[in-house]
Amino acid sequence: MSLLGERYGQGTTGTILGTVIDESAAVVAGAEVRATNSETGVKRNTTINSTGHYQMEFLPAGQHTVDIIAPGFSKFEETSIVGVAAQSTRVDAAPNPGSVSNSIEVKGAAPLRNWGGCI
Repeated sequence: MSLLGERYGQGTTGTILGTVIDESAAVVAGAEVRATNSETGVKRNTTINSTGHYQMEFLPAGQHTVDIIAPGFSKFEETSIVGVAAQSTRVDAAPNPGSVSNSIEVKGAAPLRNWGGCI
């Protein structure tokens, strides 16, 4: 592997990406997405864009929990997301209307998919 590839984390990091929409397929405005590495506790945050998409690149490979919080919606949490080096893992969410004190937790590993770095 070249030094350039290592510098940009292509050998040891991956990407978690997805879409956050409500039950009517409308974008969940203001949604915050957080990925927490289950082994190290390191957290990364981002917000969705105007089309409901998010992407977190250069996450250390390993197991993560993804939380999605948005005003007027229940917290969405998916555990056991396995990030694979040099690949993208997709986590889409459709949180239910409600308060943040309510939550939806999805347990189990998401299927691994190589999206080729594209949304």
